[in-house]
This record gives sequence, C-alpha cells and structure tokens, in this order.
Amino acid sequence: MARKRPREAISNDSNDVAGIFAMMIAYLKLVEKEAREDRKTARSAEKRALEVQVEKLALETAKIDQMMDEAKKMADRVRQAALTAILSGEVSAGGAFTVTLPRSGRMRQKSLQLQRQINQIELVAEKADERAKAARSDADESLAR
Repeated sequence: MARKRPREAISNDSNDVAGIFAMMIAYLKLVEKEAREDRKTARSAEKRALEVQVEKLALETAKIDQMMDEAKKMADRVRQAALTAILSGEVSAGGAFTVTLPRSGRMRQKSLQLQRQINQIELVAEKADERAKAARSDADESLAR
C-alpha cells in the first residue's frame, strides 16, 4: 500500500517560491557585484605595479645614461692622453705610430696607468651597454604587456 504524503509538507504556495527566487536573484547580483569589485581592484593593482616598473626603468635608464656620459668623458680624456703618448712616441719603419714604453721611471708608470684606465673604461662602457640593452628589452616587454 502506498503511503500518502501529508499536505502540509508540500507547499504549492506561489508566494514562497517567488520569495525564494527573488532572494536567490538578489544574492547572485551581490556576488556578481563583489566579483566585479575584486576584478577592478586586481586590475588597478596590476596597473600600479606596471607604473612602478616603468618609473623604475626610467630611473635606471637615466642612471645608465649618466654612467655612459661619464664613461665617454673619461674615454675622451684617455684618448687625448694616449694621443699625447703617441705623438711623443716614435714612428716605425712601416709608417705606423708606435709607442716605446720607457723601462723605468715616471713615464713608464704614466704609460701603464693610461693603459689600465683605457681597460677600465672599456669594461665600464661594455657593462653600460649591456645594462642599457637589458633595460630597453625590459621596457619593451613591459610595454608589450
């Protein structure tokens, strides 16, 4: 024999169903609004992070440019000193300029000092070029995003 369900347990009241439906819709709207706000906050945080990176790259680029200018000035001074050393050197039989380093004394120390400065300037210039290339590639990648 089949059991009959009591009428009180099953409600066909349309007001209850409409109320539950309205409550669910309101809840979904609230969840969507919070999700939008979260996405907006995340986007603004990402945008600010990119702005900070751009500012940092600009500062690094300015610093690299300053270092390159200093290296160029130093290279010009060393070139001038080397030119002076060459002009005070001897001309070889082939017509090329050669510098004869004295075996001792102040002139030899000066020559060796100039050579060390030239080597240092070349290293600084190479490092500055590498940093500039890296900064430019980072800036290009940031702008591409």
